[in-house]
Amino acid sequence: MQENAAGYSAPSARRAAEGETSMVEKIGIAPLEVSASEAIGLVRQAEAGGFESAWTSGSHGYLRLAAFAQHTERITLGTAVVVQPLINPVAHADMLTDLGDLASGRAIAGIAGSGRSSTASTASSATRRSTPPPASASSSRCCAS
Repeated sequence: MQENAAGYSAPSARRAAEGETSMVEKIGIAPLEVSASEAIGLVRQAEAGGFESAWTSGSHGYLRLAAFAQHTERITLGTAVVVQPLINPVAHADMLTDLGDLASGRAIAGIAGSGRSSTASTASSATRRSTPPPASASSSRCCAS
C-alpha cells in the first residue's frame, strides 16, 4: 500500500480528499512496564496485528529497540522522548545510527531539550545539599569526658 507525503495510505488520502473524516490509521505500542522478553513478545504480536510502530522512553531505550529490530521486519522503532542533556550528543548519534542499521532504516528518535524529571531531580538534589543537618545530628557526647 503506497503512502502520500503525510504518511497516510492511499485509501486514507482518497477518503480525506472526498471529505470523509476518519481516525488516523497509524497505531503504535509502548511496552514500558514489562520485562525485555515480554516487550519483545508484545512488539512481535503488535507487528503481526498491523501496528505501525513500537516505542520506548528514556536514555537506555535503544537497547530494547535493538532487540525489537532483531525480532521484527516492518514496524517502525522509536524513542518516545530522550532528554538530550542527559546523554552525550555523539553517543546519542552513534546509538541512533546503530539502531538505524540494525532496523534497516526503521528507526526514529524523539528528542527533548530538557524534561521535568531531570529538572525535578536536580532541584531535589540541590535542596538536599543546602539543607543543614538537624540539631540532633550534632552530638555533644563526642566531646564529653
